[in-house]
Amino acid sequence: LVAHSPKEALKLLSDFEQVVVAGGGALNASFAEENLVDEIFIDIEPIILGQGVPLFRDKNFERNLKLVGEKKISANEIQLHYEVSR
Repeated sequence: LVAHSPKEALKLLSDFEQVVVAGGGALNASFAEENLVDEIFIDIEPIILGQGVPLFRDKNFERNLKLVGEKKISANEIQLHYEVSR
């Protein structure tokens, strides 16, 4: 399947109840910019980087998040679960 926009991608996947967007900062930003993101999961890894890949790249937008859960996923990692406020 090939989609040329986030909305087109979701239309192609309309038979699914939930869709996970797993990509880089540009892909994440394209969905968030169109208000198509309901939840965000962030894994905290035990690595400090001087520079890294931004979660949301090349877009100018802001969203408020509500922490709805956290869990330990390994001895050194945790996962934060946020809802995007509307």
